[in-house]
Amino acid sequence: MKTVHLHRLGLGIANLILVGPAMAVAIVGPNGTIAQGRNVVVAAPAPAGNDSTAPVLSNGRIDAVNRATGQLVISGKTVDLHDTRLRVIGPSGRAEAGVGALRTGMEVRFALDPTSSAPDRKIVLIYIER
Repeated sequence: MKTVHLHRLGLGIANLILVGPAMAVAIVGPNGTIAQGRNVVVAAPAPAGNDSTAPVLSNGRIDAVNRATGQLVISGKTVDLHDTRLRVIGPSGRAEAGVGALRTGMEVRFALDPTSSAPDRKIVLIYIER
């Protein structure tokens, strides 16, 4: 009689768990959360649709660097550099010393500020390829 009762209780709990919202769960061991009988929420599922604030990388070759005006000419187009948010990442993956690391002839990937409108967009991220 007791096993039937526990079995019904187990099914009821299983139904409650399955009806709940989807979430990511991490199970850590050997003495982590599974041994304690808890689940840890790592992150919520990604939202459906396109994230319009994500930066989009473009590539090109630096034709000119103008530190005085905070501009680069990349593949023939003049683009402004963001004065406070600019990050320059070198070929090794380490942060470089900003605009001082940029030279004419470098192959780069770069991202424009996704929060600005089209004519006022400035470069916020530069990856130096070589």
